[in-house]
Order: sequence, then structure tokens, then C-alpha cells
Amino acid sequence: MAVLLLAGFGLAGWGHGTVARTIGVVVVMLAVVYQQFCHRLVKAYAAEEKRREACADQPWLWRKEWSGPAIQSEDAKGLGMIWFFAVVWNGISLPAVYGVFTERHPDKAAYLVCLFPLVGLGLLATAVYKTAQRRKYGRTQFVPTELPGVIGGYLGGVIEVPARVVLEKDARVALHCVRRVVTGSGKNRRTVETVLWQREERIPPGKWLSVAGRTDIPVLFRIPAGSTPSDPESGDNEVLWRLTAEAETPGVDFKTQFNVPVFDTGEAMPEDVAGGPLLNAYREQEPAAGLDWAGAGIERRVDGYRFNARHLNGARLVFTLILVVMLGLLGVFWVNAVPWVAWVIVGIVAGVMLLMSGDLWWANYELQILGDEVVVRKPRQWGTREWRVSRAEVDAVRKEQSISIGQRFYFRLVLVGTAGADVQTPVAGESFQARKLRYQLRKRSEAGADTRDLLTALSGVPRFEIICAGHVPGPAVADTVAAEILAVIKGKPEKI
Repeated sequence: MAVLLLAGFGLAGWGHGTVARTIGVVVVMLAVVYQQFCHRLVKAYAAEEKRREACADQPWLWRKEWSGPAIQSEDAKGLGMIWFFAVVWNGISLPAVYGVFTERHPDKAAYLVCLFPLVGLGLLATAVYKTAQRRKYGRTQFVPTELPGVIGGYLGGVIEVPARVVLEKDARVALHCVRRVVTGSGKNRRTVETVLWQREERIPPGKWLSVAGRTDIPVLFRIPAGSTPSDPESGDNEVLWRLTAEAETPGVDFKTQFNVPVFDTGEAMPEDVAGGPLLNAYREQEPAAGLDWAGAGIERRVDGYRFNARHLNGARLVFTLILVVMLGLLGVFWVNAVPWVAWVIVGIVAGVMLLMSGDLWWANYELQILGDEVVVRKPRQWGTREWRVSRAEVDAVRKEQSISIGQRFYFRLVLVGTAGADVQTPVAGESFQARKLRYQLRKRSEAGADTRDLLTALSGVPRFEIICAGHVPGPAVADTVAAEILAVIKGKPEKI
């Protein structure tokens, strides 16, 4: 830092020309800001060390943000980073694109820089939208009933919003346990997040306590025993518990996020509501009855269900727009005879966008219960694919994560057959594992080898695994829909 100060003072005092002096002033200012940042960082680290010594057996008190009566949202931190990257990215990429097109650069590979403003414009649009959210709803905070959230117990409290939130539909409050692993360094630095546990609850508008200029959002989650606790030390491999709340409102939608402490304190409590973390006091009606089926892309029929992805209109329009831009860029490459390397890179991006947008536009499924059969149909542009299985052979309806958009997770539903894949004859919808085991069984039989282990493995593989729904929003909705479908297939309710 001393070198920066000397260089800055040198340019500012003895530099030749206005440009040199301006650069010198900027360097000095950056050095001073960096010095203040380092000073604050050292003070914060020293204060944290004192808290560690004083509360060695209470790691949830080590972090300053967890030691107060309220936990502040992470929105401001993320907003600053988005603006920083948006400004830097656009400040570098836009002049480069302008230079390529105005000077008619002889190296056709230079037209690859056209890709970068697309990312920059996306960052800028996100920053503007996040800023509008912040101005509309202010800085939210989570006031817990007690800290920390207890594994085998509960995380409860109230999210306080310093603005009135007018809901158009049921709101969503979710708790996620995420393992975040950072690998590599420099340009090769990469962050991978894996969801270890998640739960989402839908809260009717009447349960959000709105008064003049303020909204209180109730929070109460049951945390299952055996969950992974929070990691109070930031590092390259840490576990985070994220509390999010979001809702569709007129104009800019509401969304906020918190990093909350969850630990095993040994104070496990009995579960008040079987199968759900949110107490009945926060629920207006049973989940299935209060579910917004149309908003989840589900149509209930007399003989079954129909699933679509209309609730993901925004996502599929964005992917389609990117695809159109990629195709337009390929047209520019054609006119300017750009080298094949650029074609390959843009072609790969266009192919990914084609697959993603196609999946969202045509993620339609039909599930019918006809007599003793369950019929699943997948309409496609080149014909409808159909699976027929016996109702008696359906053992479960399993949810699997399909895609995620931010902190919002979507799930596919899979009909799972009873255990015992057919040894000789393939059946409709059987898994790749069953086909692989049958192939290995045939090869071993031809060679006269022992096949008992393969026969045992086949007896434990489901007879079929058939996707019957594409992108159901949220784990709570997916669990509710899966439970109802299985109940209908098993013939428990009188009607759908």
C-alpha cells in the first residue's frame, strides 16, 4: 500500500499533464480506501476472536451478525456486488465491441467480443431490478424467537419488512441447508453449491400481518434430527442455512434472504405437526385444498392431471431471447466470414439455449387413471409418447429436482414401480439401471458365470421409473401433488 501512496502522490504532484495528475489522485484515493478497509477488517477479526474466547461452546455467537436481537438481510451485500460486476463488465466489453465494429477489425475472431455485452446487459438489468426491490421494500430483518435454530427442534420468528407488501397470490417462505465448496484459484476459481435439505411453506395473504408502512412475515420451520449444522467459519467448504421469503406483488415482486444460524444444541423437541414444519396457526387450510394448482402449472381433470410450464413463462422467454440473439450473432459471423472457432463457441451456447427453452416450452405431461391402468403421455412435436402401467404396480411417486432459478427449485415427479425388474423382458419406462443389469446378466449367462448377485440386484430395482410431471415449483408443492397422485392411484379418495 505504501508503494501505491508514493506512486499516487508522485503522479499527482509531479506528473506531467492533467491525465497523469488525475490518475495520481485516483490512486491515492484507492490506497486510502484500501487502508480503511484493511483497518476495519483487522478490528472485526479481533472482535470475533474475543467472542470466540468468551463463547467457546456457543459457536452461533462468534459472528457479529448473529449476536444481535435481529439478523439483517443479505440483499444489500448481493446488490453491491451485482452493481460492481455490471459496471466493470460493461465498462470493458462495450468499448471493445464499439471498436470492433467501427474499425472493421481484420481479425474476424475479434467478433467473439459480441458475446460479452449480453452478459453485461443481463447483469445491469438484474442490478436495476434488485435496486427497485430495495427502494420499494427497504432493508428487511429477521427477528428470531430464539437463537440459534435447533436441529431436532425449530427455527421460528418474524421477518420484518419496513413497507406494506400487497400480495397477489400465496407467499413462499423457504429454508435451505446448502454446502458451498470453492475450488481453484484466480481465473479458475469455481463455487459449487449442493442443497443438503430444503423445505418450503406457502402462506396465505391473510397470515402476513400488514399494517401502515410495515409487514410482518411469520416463520416457523421444523428442522429434522441429523441435519448438518451451520459452519461459523467462512472458508472454501462451509455449510449455510438460508431463509428466504418471496411473493408476487403489483409491480416489483418481493424477495429477501437471510443467513441464519442452525446448530445441534442437544435441546431437541417433539414435532407439533406431523409431516410439516409450519404450525397450524399459520395455515389457513390443508395444503392440497389451498394449493394454487393453476399457478403451479397443474390442471386437475376428472380422470387425472395435466402438467405444463406456463408458470415459467419468464424463464422460457429469457432463454428464447438469448437463443434468438445467438442465432443473429451466427448470421453476423456468416456475413463477416468469422473463423470456425467462433462458430463452435456460439453454436454450443445456442445449442444449450435451444435445449433449455425447448424443455420449458414443451414440458407437457398428461397422467390419466383409466380402470386398472395408469397412462402417462408426453406430447411432442413429432408425436406423442405413451406409457401404460398397472395401478397395482405403482409403489411411489418420487420428486427429483429438475432446474433451479436463483433460490427457487423446481421438481419433476416420477412414478416408481414395485421392486423386481423383469429378468427376461423389458417393460415400458424401466430405468437404465435395469437395462444395464439385464445386459450384464445375459453376458454372464452366455459365459457360464455365476449370476446370483445380478439376480439379487435386479430384484431390488423398480420395475419402471416414468416421469409424469416436469417442473413443479417448490418442494412443498411437489410433496403435496405427489401424495395426492399416489392416493388417487391407490384408489383412496372417491374422486379427484
